[in-house]
Amino acid sequence: MISTVTAPFLFLGNHPALDFLNTAPRDGERLMDYRTLAAWTEEAGLVLPEDAAVAASRWGSTAEAAAVLTRAHALRELFRDVVHCIIFGSTVAAELLVQLNAALREESGAYMELSRNPKTGGFQRITRLALANASDLLAPILRAMGAFLAEANLDLLRACEDPTCVLVFYDVSKNHARRWCSMEACGNRHKVNAYRARK
Repeated sequence: MISTVTAPFLFLGNHPALDFLNTAPRDGERLMDYRTLAAWTEEAGLVLPEDAAVAASRWGSTAEAAAVLTRAHALRELFRDVVHCIIFGSTVAAELLVQLNAALREESGAYMELSRNPKTGGFQRITRLALANASDLLAPILRAMGAFLAEANLDLLRACEDPTCVLVFYDVSKNHARRWCSMEACGNRHKVNAYRARK
């Protein structure tokens, strides 16, 4: 596993595409360099540990890696714009869709392999990086974005109700009544503030 020196990643979104958006929470950027981007893709389960390690070691601090990190941040903000349109009930602008489709067309740096699933005895798909370019690391992220928008019930896409929080999530709770990115963070803060207000 690639080690990271920044704050831990947040996996609260119930989908890797949303967890990617949540790499820029209010307390600071989590994707500080190409190595942390590689570590995130591994921890999110989008790439195998060995592929993330090879990518980090091959391109870690190169100019190409810096350009990929800049592109990753831009893709995250583009996806955030699309997600916010959906959450807050506005139409996704045609220009946003054009930009997202352009990014998806460029994605070619990953491929699928099959391996035995030890739990079921059947097969499972594994995403492998082509490892030809530093930008191959973005391919599984783009695939996750496309899969989420095409396959998820977008009515269950939510933003944390804490007005100071920027995190989003896919509400898979039993009654679809989840309000907070996490009860431990924003939910608890809300309960404490409500308690103080009553006193």
